[in-house]
Amino acid sequence: MGSERRAQVPLVAATIPPALVVFMVWRHARNVPFKDHWGHVPFIVQAARGVFRPAALWEQVNEHRIPLARLVQGLLAWWTRWDVRYEAWADVVIAALAFVALAALARRTVHPRAPAAAPWVVLIISVLHFSLAQGYVWAWGALMPTYLATLAAATAALMLARWDGGWPGAVPLVACGVLGALSFGTGLVLLGLVPPAMLLSGAPGKRRTVQVATAVIVATTLAALYLRGWHPRSDQPPPASHGGGDYVRYVCAYLGSNAAGQNMSAAVRWGLAEIGALVAATAWCLGRGGLTRSTLVPWWLLACYALGNAALTAYGRLEYGIETALSPRYLPTAELFPISVIAIGTLAVADLLRVSRGAGLAVLALATVALASSARTQYASAVGGVNALALVDRQLEAGACCLTDCRSASDACLLHMCWSAHVARVMCPALEQARLGPFAR
Repeated sequence: MGSERRAQVPLVAATIPPALVVFMVWRHARNVPFKDHWGHVPFIVQAARGVFRPAALWEQVNEHRIPLARLVQGLLAWWTRWDVRYEAWADVVIAALAFVALAALARRTVHPRAPAAAPWVVLIISVLHFSLAQGYVWAWGALMPTYLATLAAATAALMLARWDGGWPGAVPLVACGVLGALSFGTGLVLLGLVPPAMLLSGAPGKRRTVQVATAVIVATTLAALYLRGWHPRSDQPPPASHGGGDYVRYVCAYLGSNAAGQNMSAAVRWGLAEIGALVAATAWCLGRGGLTRSTLVPWWLLACYALGNAALTAYGRLEYGIETALSPRYLPTAELFPISVIAIGTLAVADLLRVSRGAGLAVLALATVALASSARTQYASAVGGVNALALVDRQLEAGACCLTDCRSASDACLLHMCWSAHVARVMCPALEQARLGPFAR
């Protein structure tokens, strides 16, 4: 009875991070378009009238095609007269659904082998997934494509853990890959990972071969359609060639950003350490032979999805500086790597404790020190994120004053809301005429 009560402590504590996110969104979200929102205005004006042209849903948004995210955003605009606060709340709901999938995955894979540790794994997942270090991203709403792709990845991992080799499980698994690709450009990484993950899952061989082949056909067909007519951003130069070391540092910093905050050197070290820990834990689990691949593959899928996103982001953003790897907008995806390391590491340590209690306790102590060190940075990053969220809130409050007369507003005022005063000045009359967003009243 006492052990059951102790197990409830981390599970109850796991509700605190999402509660804090809900409070911060309630306090700071404003019905004022911010940054990327302004580029969506022509589509939103049409969607608010109930017009959803397939070509508008499919057209590129920067380097991405985001038809699923655009459909959700358009429906919200139609329903709320584009009150962008509803987009922020939708992101919170999507993040909560992804957390449920990740927690269910931990219960299915970690709990049978390490029942005492599983609740703590869920707590760590909650802390990373609902990190306040994301700051203004939580109240923004425009990152819905990223949150939808993360939900697709988390759901795919859970479906993979439950898959018994039959078609009823294979269809939703492949569908998760498709939905991820239709949510965000880097969702193509998930689509490409689903077939090999199915192949490695340990399902019955004959049926698995047919279903994997089907998944390959679906992924190849959708990727071909996705890339047809695709073009780089017209307003930006093509990515420049960089040394391999720069790419490696960027990828490592991307993966280690959850633990290191805005410290680039520390982020690179943390990324390298996480990669090393994942390789070591995986090697132990496979070498011992005590774990089936179906237990490990779902976490590999999430880790590889984050790694693939890091590599693609490095290719497209390294030109703007390696420090862009630490952007809060990448945290919803980057978190999946340390979460996977924690899950597989817990399985490895639990098995090591059964083999050698002394060695297991030593590794556990080392991991505890690492987590404690990360916790201090997590707290500092959360404080910084809250401050950034409050700052953006004040900027939008000041910028909202410009919307009474966009034509005569100063550039400095419009730049509180948009990356370009000219873009804001051009798009603002369309919103005013359609009575959308801050003009809906």
